[in-house]
Amino acid sequence: MTGCMLLLVDPGAGYFWFDCAAATANAVAARALSQPTREMLRRYTCLHR
Repeated sequence: MTGCMLLLVDPGAGYFWFDCAAATANAVAARALSQPTREMLRRYTCLHR
C-alpha cells in the first residue's frame, strides 16, 4: 500500500492520522467537508507533525 486512504480523528485525544502532504492536497480539492474545515485540519495536522 503506497498511502493511507483513511482519516482517523479523535479530537478528545488530539489525534489526527493524516499526514501534512495529504491534508494540504485535500485543503484545496473539492470535498464533502467545507473548505474552512479542511483548512483547519491542514493547519492542525501540519503543525503537529
